[in-house]
Parts: sequence; C-alpha cells; structure tokens
Amino acid sequence: MFSRLFTILSLFICITLAGGCGDDAATTQPQADFLKATFNGQAWNSTGVSAVQVQLFNTVNISATRSTGSGLESMALTMRNITGPGTYTLGVMGNGTGQITTGGNLYATGLDIGVNYGEVQITKFGNGRITGTFHMTVYQDAVMSNPAQQVTGGSFDSALMQ
Repeated sequence: MFSRLFTILSLFICITLAGGCGDDAATTQPQADFLKATFNGQAWNSTGVSAVQVQLFNTVNISATRSTGSGLESMALTMRNITGPGTYTLGVMGNGTGQITTGGNLYATGLDIGVNYGEVQITKFGNGRITGTFHMTVYQDAVMSNPAQQVTGGSFDSALMQ
C-alpha cells in the first residue's frame, strides 16, 4: 500500500512540476507583419503584407493589401540601392517609388526628375525582417497635374524574403 501511494504521489509531483516549468519565450506568439498609413486623413491598415529583396540593384519591394466592401486595395513601396537601415527618398532620381490603389484608382509618386516625393526610414534590415516608417505624395495615375494626395504616418514591419 505504501509503495502504491508513493508511486501515485511521485507521479503527481512529476506532472505538476513538468507542467509548471518551461520557457516562457517558447510561448511567445510570432510577430504579425503589417503595413499601415493614413491616406488623405483616412486610416489604411493592411490585412496582408510581404517584403521581397532582389539582389539586382539591391531592390526591396514591400507590398500590402486590404479587403474592403468595394474590393481589394493595395499599397506598395519599391526601393533600390537598399543596403541597410537609413533614410531613402522616393522619386525618379531617388531610391524608389510608392503607390496606392484604392477605390478603383491608382495613385503613384510623381515622375518629375529630381523631385523628392517622400521618404522611407528603414530602422531594421536583416535577419529576415524589415521595419520602418514612410510618407509620400502621390498623384492619380502618376499625373502631376492631378491634385496631390498625401500618405502620412506610414509604418511597416515584415518578414523579408530573398
């Protein structure tokens, strides 16, 4: 009887200790990828985002989508000569372009040479992730005679595929 009680008590203690021990870091949820911004005063939050680095010209493309009642919308930043954290300008002579498709319309950074249409501040670049902030001025159909539209307060954090 004592042997059986000792076995049950030992088993209970082992199970209790095993359940109470562990690495809390192992239960940490994976980081959710996102891209968010404000477009003409309205919040724009992605439901999906991906970032891809291409070795040609050290190009990085960050693409995001969201689903709305009127369909799928997208926002993208395509930048070249990205070698690490830093500030990169958007424009023809800068490091890249930006665009947003919303309400059935395409808005993109302008095509005038030498004009700065916005900036991307990359704060983390490496170990499979890219993180940063951005803002940009875009025009419907990239035609600068159309009224300028603003994308402000943008931020992103995404896995970076190569």
